[in-house]
Amino acid sequence: MSTPQEPGSEKTATLRKPVAIACKQWWIAAGIRAVKTMAQTAMGTIGAEAALSEVHWAVVASASLMAGIMSLLNNLEGLPEVEQ
Repeated sequence: MSTPQEPGSEKTATLRKPVAIACKQWWIAAGIRAVKTMAQTAMGTIGAEAALSEVHWAVVASASLMAGIMSLLNNLEGLPEVEQ
C-alpha cells in the first residue's frame, strides 16, 4: 500500500538534452572513457586467464573490444564532462 504524498512532491523524470555526438569534445571524452574501460577489461581478463592456465590473447582482445564498444554506446546518454 502506498503512502499519500503532499501535493507538488511528485517525482518527475528529468529529460536530458540530445547528445551532440558530432562535437569533438564528446568524442575525446567518450574515447578516453572507452580506452580506460578496455584497459580495465584487459587486466581482468588477463588475470582470469592466467589463473586458469594460459592467456588466450584472442579472448583478451575480443572482450576488451566489446567493452570499448559498450562504453561508447553507454556514453550516448550523455557525459558529465561535456556540456550539453
